Amino acid sequence: MIISDDTRRNIKSIYDFKTGCVKTECLQEGWQTGGIVRVVRMAYHLYCNATPSFLDCDDAEEQVDECRRYTVEAMSDAEFAEVVLEAAE
Repeated sequence: MIISDDTRRNIKSIYDFKTGCVKTECLQEGWQTGGIVRVVRMAYHLYCNATPSFLDCDDAEEQVDECRRYTVEAMSDAEFAEVVLEAAE
């Protein structure tokens, strides 16, 4: 997840090293750019094999929208997608 200066500086808001849990609330933090949000979602999906941030949504429609943000199509234009996919291999 050490892909950019932003993720390096904010890694503790992305991932809890003590518990081994992702911190989905970071997706709402102001330092996140569109590309970084997609990369973090991609990393979460690869790590959890799930869409963990959908639980942060209040209603079913929001949950479905959040799950859609984890699709390959939604994440494919992330500026760091190639690096994350290489790391997954």
